[in-house]
Amino acid sequence: MSEKIYHYRHEKSVGTLDVHRNDAKSVSVSFPDELSGEYRIPLDEREQRALVVFDGDLLFGALPKKATVVRSISLSQISCPSRSMRKTPVFLYDAVPSYEKNGTRMQIHISRYFILLPVCTAVVRKYRDKSLSPIYVIIRVCVNNHGTRVVEWQTSSY
Repeated sequence: MSEKIYHYRHEKSVGTLDVHRNDAKSVSVSFPDELSGEYRIPLDEREQRALVVFDGDLLFGALPKKATVVRSISLSQISCPSRSMRKTPVFLYDAVPSYEKNGTRMQIHISRYFILLPVCTAVVRKYRDKSLSPIYVIIRVCVNNHGTRVVEWQTSSY
């Protein structure tokens, strides 16, 4: 038995991927273009929510109440030359993103999130590789007229 996950990974295009069900309580997924191996994700076979994977940040209050982060994996720091950033980022709160200066480079830490989303709209944040500009992504999960689950990704302009 296989199921689908919907993914939007760092500097990759949006896509879907079949995952393998291990047992009634877990699935395994591996991304063909990565050497990181296989991820084992706790996912009950009766689950009706969509499994979404993305690389970036979660925003405070941007996920609906019925969303569940089933796994979070620290990826690494991404960086770019300081001169590639449009301007020094200024944020009103001490929340993410927290850019760090390392010599002549700016860097930020990103994570990979595996999230179960009900029919809803959620917002997450990704980053461009060359300038670390934040990209806000709207994830819409809906069910079409044929009863098929549809996941749409919309990005902010940058």
